[in-house]
Amino acid sequence: MKIKDKETYLKILDEKLDEAKKRLDALKFDRSPNISESGHEAIRENAEREIIIQEGVIKGLEQFKEFLETSAEKSQIEIGAQFSVEFDSGEKTEDAIFAPLTVGFGKVQIITSKSPLGAAVYGKRENDDFSYMAGEQIISGRIKSVR
Repeated sequence: MKIKDKETYLKILDEKLDEAKKRLDALKFDRSPNISESGHEAIRENAEREIIIQEGVIKGLEQFKEFLETSAEKSQIEIGAQFSVEFDSGEKTEDAIFAPLTVGFGKVQIITSKSPLGAAVYGKRENDDFSYMAGEQIISGRIKSVR
């Protein structure tokens, strides 16, 4: 499934947020008063670490959702832009989102400025050419759309 618009992506983020919050609630509920006994100190510490990690995941998802909700359509590739490229090889990357961080969703391609492609396309406009090095190979293509 390809994601064609921001609203669909935001819906997926909402689903991921709900899943993360349910996971956090389950982790907090699973903490039994008996775990605080001396023999279970390692289990308690592990549970606390899992809770901290899950809270970080939720915070990251919420920040990314806010970022997407407030980003406007763009005329050039910058943070918040959704864009498509066609490589000289004929391969295409469609409806990628240029973002400051990567959040792993298999259905959405996130490109950051830290990636070779992201560094090459940052600031480009529709129909601009780009190129970058991947090992010893030059990869090049053209920006097909920016919104």
